[in-house]
Amino acid sequence: TTFDEVLRNVNSRDSVDSSRTNDPLRQAADAIIIDNTNLTPEEQFDHAMLTIRAAIAVAEKKTEVGSEVVE
Repeated sequence: TTFDEVLRNVNSRDSVDSSRTNDPLRQAADAIIIDNTNLTPEEQFDHAMLTIRAAIAVAEKKTEVGSEVVE
């Protein structure tokens, strides 16, 4: 199997999945995009962990108002 074959198969699958009638494949409205084009696996992991920790911190601040917890 060559890279081009795998790429064609992935693109074909994604096209079918995103155009199907029931539950088409699509990006979540609140998705966080990480461009890992020029990152090593270790850098990808570190970046993802920083992003996750930042999202958790924001979520925690939204749910805590004084001693009252709000959604």
